[in-house]
Amino acid sequence: MPFIATCTYCRASKFRVPFKKRGTFATCPKCEHEFLLAPESGVDVPLMNYKELPFEDEDDLFDGEGSSELVETIPEHEPLPEAAPPAPLPAAPSIESVAVVVSPPRPATTDLPMRFALVAVAGFGLAVLVTQFPYGRLVAAPLALGGLVLAALGWLGLEKYPWLGATGTALNALLLAALLAFPSWLGLAGWTPEDDPQAVPKRALAISKESGAARPAEWIDAATAVWEYGDVRIAIAGVKVEVADPAAKTIEKRKERVLRIVVKVENIGVARAIPLGGWNEPPAREVKLTAGGAPVAIRPAAEDRTPVYPGKSHDVTLTFALPEKFDELRLELPGAAFDCDQSPRFQIPKAMIVGVR
Repeated sequence: MPFIATCTYCRASKFRVPFKKRGTFATCPKCEHEFLLAPESGVDVPLMNYKELPFEDEDDLFDGEGSSELVETIPEHEPLPEAAPPAPLPAAPSIESVAVVVSPPRPATTDLPMRFALVAVAGFGLAVLVTQFPYGRLVAAPLALGGLVLAALGWLGLEKYPWLGATGTALNALLLAALLAFPSWLGLAGWTPEDDPQAVPKRALAISKESGAARPAEWIDAATAVWEYGDVRIAIAGVKVEVADPAAKTIEKRKERVLRIVVKVENIGVARAIPLGGWNEPPAREVKLTAGGAPVAIRPAAEDRTPVYPGKSHDVTLTFALPEKFDELRLELPGAAFDCDQSPRFQIPKAMIVGVR
């Protein structure tokens, strides 16, 4: 299949060339230069010196299929008009006439304010923990002050999460105010253990259930007051006469009645758990109940030794034989059962007893 070849020198003559002559050289009749016969698209031109391969027949360019006849002659190009000289560039302004504006260097970003805020929040938790130890108030105050300063510095420098610095500032300021002006919020008293009024010998108090008024405890009316000593508060929660064992097999056992007294032990402190146990271990720990001056026997039972944590309370049920009469019912509990060196004593009025016939 013939193709169109163009002189690569003058670009003025085009020839129709047989395909078998593709990649050979021919002489342009116009500019008399030898050029490579190749399609105008320039594809697949063999990478070899085709000039060293002479034509089998010089007349083949003009014979046979698709003779290499001149298709068209492109007229010589007219000289291009000379381009106008480029306009001169404006003169550069002198250094004196240019105001050079130099922006201040941008400060390098740092996470130092974030560290300040985090240390302040962590210091608050440490200061609260320290208050539970001896001299805790004395140590926690400078910790809270340092945390307040760090949190304020972090708050001023934080671009992200400014609430973190604000939180540290508020927490440490609140703690510092509590340590200086309101130590009772944290269950504190003096700056040193010697200044703590709880460090001196305490007295048992009778606290009125209605008014909260306190008076020295002797025999406490269980219906109107509770017994308090340090962080321990004891109250009689209920007194009831009931069947000893409703599931007993014999009628006599099901008819047997006992007196049950529910003692409520409450921890009103903030520092320690109150241990319970050993309610009836004579002679040091012995529950004593009298009715009309006559002792009433306590019935043995498995003891509940659950400790009472700060702010919590626990009920202990004591079971006694049924007394003959219920006038002048008095109950004395061993203080050692809840880690106290004084024993609570209650007078239980008959009106408080449920189930008396």
